[in-house]
Amino acid sequence: MQETAIPAGPPSSVMTPSPTPQPRRREEPLMFRLLKPIASLRLTVWLFALSILLVFFGTLAQVDAGIWTVVNHYFRSWGLIWVPFQIFVPRDLPVGGGFPFPGGWLLGGLLLVNLLAAHAVRFRISLKRSGILLIHSGLIVMMLGELFTGLWAVESRMTLAINEKANFIENSRANELAIIDRSDKKEKVIVIPDAILRNQKLIQSAELPFDIAIDEYYVNSALVGVKPEGRDMPDVMPGSDLHYYKVAHRSEETGVDSNARDDIPVARVTFKRKGTEEKIASLTLSPWFYPNTISRQIRFAEQNVSVDGKTYVLEFRPQRIYKPYTIQLLEFKHEVFEGTKTPKNFQSRIRLIDAAQKQDREVQIYMNNPLRYDGETFYQSSFLQDDSGTVLQVVRNPGLLIPGWLLPYISCAMVVIGLLIHFGVVLVNFLQKRLAV
Repeated sequence: MQETAIPAGPPSSVMTPSPTPQPRRREEPLMFRLLKPIASLRLTVWLFALSILLVFFGTLAQVDAGIWTVVNHYFRSWGLIWVPFQIFVPRDLPVGGGFPFPGGWLLGGLLLVNLLAAHAVRFRISLKRSGILLIHSGLIVMMLGELFTGLWAVESRMTLAINEKANFIENSRANELAIIDRSDKKEKVIVIPDAILRNQKLIQSAELPFDIAIDEYYVNSALVGVKPEGRDMPDVMPGSDLHYYKVAHRSEETGVDSNARDDIPVARVTFKRKGTEEKIASLTLSPWFYPNTISRQIRFAEQNVSVDGKTYVLEFRPQRIYKPYTIQLLEFKHEVFEGTKTPKNFQSRIRLIDAAQKQDREVQIYMNNPLRYDGETFYQSSFLQDDSGTVLQVVRNPGLLIPGWLLPYISCAMVVIGLLIHFGVVLVNFLQKRLAV
């Protein structure tokens, strides 16, 4: 067998294919690079978790504080709030300290920025995405509605006995001291907001006929009956029911009390001659003595102070907001379920008089049928003892382009329509794939 040798030589060079040139990666705009961390889904989850914790803290805080105190401190705050450790333990075990936490409006604002950034970075406008876009738009409208409500909404009430007329509403969460001069045909009224009463020890003004020294001020109080032998004690007032009463300091109404009401403050005041220490009178003032309180079944005599030959009537009352129209209560109906005291319906027939707008008409106000007039909504809220009158809740909720009270309805409608569109698109795509198989 013959073998043929292959002569040795230099190794042959192996040709390797040249790499295919890759297209140069397009650099993202600076705005997108800045928005990406803000649009992070992880940030969304953290913000939602913090919001859930805030609701939990606010719920615990209502054991010690009123609903509106908690709402204003915990939820309607743009900055950091202070959460005390005391809310997590029994109240008979005193614990000091606390920790900072972002407030509700701060978290809501961050969630809004996060949502808008996510749309700018990840979402594109298309028919397939239209449902999601509408849902998110509805959430934005809801968040703006809460902001407008917190900034501008005012809740008041109007209390009317049958055949009584009124051209003012009363702010249920603010009070004022009215000093009324009735010596002339036209009343002259000087009003001091309760924010001044609670923060100043001595009130002096050229408009006042005397100086006012605030000896004590409490945000809440209770009307307490006094035994007949104690009727000569200081601060005791005779009531129209021939009993005697005094006003005692009480802690703020809490959000967990089923019988909670609005806080009713009390102030112990000394009136002095202007620019001197000469004492004119010392009185205990409270909305309990105001004739228009919800507890109108007990009436008290007017409180007054006399100086320099003039007598001034004093009314510590809910803050009044006067209106260009008048409402008169013509009739009040209170119906209960047969054999019970459970309310079935309470209804007010009122007369609305507004000469400037040429309005003079009767209106029925009952549950789920409010009166909307001049930017305010009148709801049937409660009634006076023995069905002698009505209590109407009055809500003003303004907005920028549309009334604020409409925003929750618009938001819910947008979310519902968005969900229908989104699930409709998903269903159509699913059916198309099934038919194509």
